[in-house]
Amino acid sequence: MESEKSMSPQVRSRAPGGAREIPTVTPGSGVGGTLAFKRDQLAFLGRGVDRYGDIFRFRPLGIPMVLVNHPDYIRHVLVDEGEKYDKNAVLFKIVRPVLRKGLIANPDMDLWRRQRRMMAPHFTPRTVSSFTRNMTDEAEQMLVRWEQSYGRGGTLDVTDEIGQLALRIVNRSLFSAQVGDIAQAFERAFGEANAILGAFFRFPFPPLSVPTPRHRRLRAAIADMDTFVSTFINRRLHEEVPTGEETDLLTLLLHTVDEADGQRMDLEQLHHEVLNICIGAYETTTNTLSWAFYLLARHPEVEAKLHAEVDSVLAGRTPTFEDLPRLPYNRMVADETLRIYSPAYQFMRRASSADVIDGYRVPAGTNMLINSYLLHRHPDFWDDPERFYPQRFTPEQVARRPKHVYVPFGSGHRVCIGKHFALSELVLVLATVARRHRLVLPPGAPEVRPEALVYPTADAAHAELMADWFTWLFLVDDQLDDGADGRSPQHLAEVMAAMRQVLSADDFGAADARRRDLPRAVSSLADLWWRTAPDATARWRRLFVRHLEQCLTTAATWEAGNRLSGTVPDEATYIEKRRHTGAIYVCMDFIDVIERIDMPDEVYDSAPFRTALDAACNVVCWTNDIYSLDKERALGEVHNLAYIVGYHHGLDRDAAMDRVTRAIGAETDLYLTAQAQLRRTFPGRAAVLEPYLAGMRSWMRGNVEWSSRTKRYQPTQTTTEPAPQEYLEATLLGSQG
Repeated sequence: MESEKSMSPQVRSRAPGGAREIPTVTPGSGVGGTLAFKRDQLAFLGRGVDRYGDIFRFRPLGIPMVLVNHPDYIRHVLVDEGEKYDKNAVLFKIVRPVLRKGLIANPDMDLWRRQRRMMAPHFTPRTVSSFTRNMTDEAEQMLVRWEQSYGRGGTLDVTDEIGQLALRIVNRSLFSAQVGDIAQAFERAFGEANAILGAFFRFPFPPLSVPTPRHRRLRAAIADMDTFVSTFINRRLHEEVPTGEETDLLTLLLHTVDEADGQRMDLEQLHHEVLNICIGAYETTTNTLSWAFYLLARHPEVEAKLHAEVDSVLAGRTPTFEDLPRLPYNRMVADETLRIYSPAYQFMRRASSADVIDGYRVPAGTNMLINSYLLHRHPDFWDDPERFYPQRFTPEQVARRPKHVYVPFGSGHRVCIGKHFALSELVLVLATVARRHRLVLPPGAPEVRPEALVYPTADAAHAELMADWFTWLFLVDDQLDDGADGRSPQHLAEVMAAMRQVLSADDFGAADARRRDLPRAVSSLADLWWRTAPDATARWRRLFVRHLEQCLTTAATWEAGNRLSGTVPDEATYIEKRRHTGAIYVCMDFIDVIERIDMPDEVYDSAPFRTALDAACNVVCWTNDIYSLDKERALGEVHNLAYIVGYHHGLDRDAAMDRVTRAIGAETDLYLTAQAQLRRTFPGRAAVLEPYLAGMRSWMRGNVEWSSRTKRYQPTQTTTEPAPQEYLEATLLGSQG
């Protein structure tokens, strides 16, 4: 048998003279910056561990964050000094609009203690035993559906199937609800909420409090689930408390009395706790069992041992709660799956006061990051950590390791309350499926790799940076349209030359020294560029600079020249130039940043991509022109497609608007055709292509919404209204909604 490393964790020696600073990620260290963290945080954190060891500091977009990756450090944060570390960390702030005051993210320790005290008795192994029949019954019904729908040898989507199973189990356990119309409505609402949360966790921006279309759908789904819960609560309030096997969790929670004050849980809090249970139970079961079946299919020697144990212990019958101690290998398979692919592989605490960890100074307010993906692969404690080897979890091997080197459910006073429920469910479903079936991979199935799902990011700082870019673009556009600069090509050329000099600089750290010597518009650009460029890839910087230079140069020569001479441009020239002067290509470049992608040159330079990009830009430009026509006519502005069409074709306002509207429809069709061609041409590039396409579609839709209601385009508005945050949320950030 392979021997796990048994070394006792050695605490690092403390430096004489008091606490020392935590090692900090610095430029040039090879770890990367904010963009590297957002793009692939596991790789970023892994490089940080390789470079600095088991504790290091980094500041993604200014947020102080410390990774701890040693069991002693994790015990310190979660157990020994757990009262000093609360859940006011950035990760929990992100999800609090959904989880609200439930146990998972509640930062109010007094309320949390009361809720935990009331709920804990209903999640002990003894109480969980009354719900295990739900688990095996639903698993058996799932197998019947498989046999009827797919037959032996059929192909199924195991993640989707297990997700439905998980929700049915939690439905029955919480509400005693069979899958009728009401329960199916709850499933649909939960599925909508879970899909939106999944997309949000991949890029948690804008905050859930921002009413984007997707966030409004999320709130509607939560409201539907609240209605579902209310229905059962009201029903329970008029019923006697069920007894025995028929008792469900909702009834238990509804009638629980706090031993400290003799009060029951209020109904609003009960709603919050029920949704927390649903979300926690769904994610743990769906992800862990999906990975378990995948790993078993990849490792037939492990699968054979699991089936041998099931056949020997169960002899063809359905497993029960009493069988759990008799299925140790099934439990080891579940534990090893949780080690390799923990569903909640990343969690945080915030230092509420200053502390010292192993001689390192931890300032108050620091976000402490625990990444079990890295911890569960720590080479000091796990031999061959990438290997799927359930024997790591024999009692002898478990006893040889530090307890806090394995934390799939957290630890300390805020350990996951559903731990016993989850482990029972995992083992019983594994055994139920193994009793009747083997799951194998289809021929040619590619290797599956984990996707980073939840990552903390600086919502406010990121939003501020992007909004500042939009503010700058709006204000420069206003100056060109309405100010003296817009009618002085020579002055504009001088400003543009200074801007190009800023964009070509490689020394981003000299911003403060140089800013004082630059004109205001150039100084503002320098500030934005030096805040953006260091974390961007070389390709993105090159592309962004090219597009911004085209925007500025075209405005300084062609547009300003037309204003000076009173020339009304022809349609074809205007359409080509407008995409540049409107900074549309510049704004499209932000899709890469928002979606965390780096579009390959072979895709970006292809004919269908250029067609799709130009068509999307045209739709955005022309939509703005329709809604801004009346104001621009009042200002004597000729750079508007509807005005140009009317001027050259002798059309009145309404006829010109109608022609441009029909042109927008045709351009939208052109975009959709190019989109379909892109998907056919680059089937292997979906991971980068689909987010970009979604970003373009979102911008086209969102621009209509913004343009139709902004005061910026009202003829009676005497001052322009940049509203960059509003525009950002309506357009580019709509790809998240």
